[in-house]
Amino acid sequence: GSGPVTTTYVCDGPDGAAATLEIAAEPAGANCVAGGKKVTTRVGTAEPVVSYVCDGATGRSVVATPEPAA
Repeated sequence: GSGPVTTTYVCDGPDGAAATLEIAAEPAGANCVAGGKKVTTRVGTAEPVVSYVCDGATGRSVVATPEPAA
């Protein structure tokens, strides 16, 4: 598409720390006008990081592409 591109990386944590990734439905509201997905990441006992992937206008789409392992 021709919209803005946002790149986010979810990397391995320090040795022995577990990394978690949770994806949940996000209702329409302040975070996503048309609804979307809430993405929560956490490494070990660190504070979680929350991001949103919002639904766009009709006919627009979002493509998530994993980066290959180094």
